[in-house]
Amino acid sequence: MLVWRGRLMNSRTHAWVRSRVLLSIAAAVLVVGVGLFLRNKWAVAKTPAALVGSWVGISDGDVFTYRLELDRAGTGMFGFQFTDGTPRLYRISAWHLDGRQLEFALHPTPSSLEPVSLKGAVARTRILIWIAGVDWKNRIEMWNEGKVLPRVLSLREAMETMHNATNSVSAQR
Repeated sequence: MLVWRGRLMNSRTHAWVRSRVLLSIAAAVLVVGVGLFLRNKWAVAKTPAALVGSWVGISDGDVFTYRLELDRAGTGMFGFQFTDGTPRLYRISAWHLDGRQLEFALHPTPSSLEPVSLKGAVARTRILIWIAGVDWKNRIEMWNEGKVLPRVLSLREAMETMHNATNSVSAQR
């Protein structure tokens, strides 16, 4: 007989209490582990260095395509294109990350004389951008081009391989 909190326990009750304690510890470790895994997998970029690179996005109506380049020196380029129109490019003389908020100093180039304002926020694995012109504005989700492009190309290659295999089988019939 064992004593726990002033009560007598037999070995079967003791084993039940011990299994409950061990189960609670295992559940806590699992919850903390999953939380740490997701935190690292979907972590918000907390440093400017994590945002350096090229980012791409398409407006909600699939009318505009956007591209953002951020470099280590705190400068970069921003551009967008209306369907098949001429790309409009802007120089970023400075960009700054304050917590999750992105601030840009944007300047038109000869390809685009219309001034626009640009601000952003980092959200998990993407950048949310708000762009505003004289009488228009858009919200864009931008994705890291270096991570998205290889996946898109891999899908295209797999589909081309499947088409070629299907066409060669059809041709043999």
